[in-house]
Amino acid sequence: MVDDVIASNLEEWQRYCGGDEKVAQFLLGQVMRASKGRANGKLVAAAFAARRKA
Repeated sequence: MVDDVIASNLEEWQRYCGGDEKVAQFLLGQVMRASKGRANGKLVAAAFAARRKA
């Protein structure tokens, strides 16, 4: 799901990778919407951080 959100929101992902932390909430919200609120927010945030470092 995280990869799908990144692929669907490349511009926002690039801003996040560039250091714009406000965009992280938007991306997290997209994952929560896709999971109908079932995703663990902390794990999703960690997944985004791990992908940003890679």
